[in-house]
Amino acid sequence: MRVHGGGASRAALAAGHGRASVAVVHDVAVPLRHRRGARSIQPVGPRISSAPNECHEEARDSRAGWYDSWRPMAHATRFEIKFDAAYAFLSTALLIFPSDSYVEIAGSQVSVRMGWAFRTTFDRARVTGTALLGNRIRLTRGVHGGAGRWLVNGAGDGILAIDLEPRQRAYVAGFPVSLRQLLVGVEDPPSLATALAS
Repeated sequence: MRVHGGGASRAALAAGHGRASVAVVHDVAVPLRHRRGARSIQPVGPRISSAPNECHEEARDSRAGWYDSWRPMAHATRFEIKFDAAYAFLSTALLIFPSDSYVEIAGSQVSVRMGWAFRTTFDRARVTGTALLGNRIRLTRGVHGGAGRWLVNGAGDGILAIDLEPRQRAYVAGFPVSLRQLLVGVEDPPSLATALAS
């Protein structure tokens, strides 16, 4: 027997003792086991829902839960990484976009990113101290470092040193590295230092 759609009644679908019968559960055909001489038909597989919209409502609830987990956290504060005009042009050519370079604080989580070149996330409680770097860095731009100390900057000034304990995990061009001190150049380093301390 071939069944089209989900509008057929169960009685019509169960008709005929010598033939196999099927029931439609929200447009899905499920075989039935027919007992000879018995009036009742027991479905094999998922139960037939008494509420036509039950499965659709459950699917919507599932999608809503996924969206809530994906949706960005509220009340996040973002500090843009500072870029010189010349380096902004060069980094964009390398697909390191200034718009994708920032320090973001959302609750207790601190995220630092410079395009594909650098990223890290750590708990704000791991910050043991901050200090504004007084000297201007003349030539170095981008992501440089080693031995747990990394410089992430797009300009020569506005560098804030962030000390971390214990060491945290960061990624440079996708490769994992150890991070004990992060020197990051932002537009407003004093405000970033205050936000990390609060």
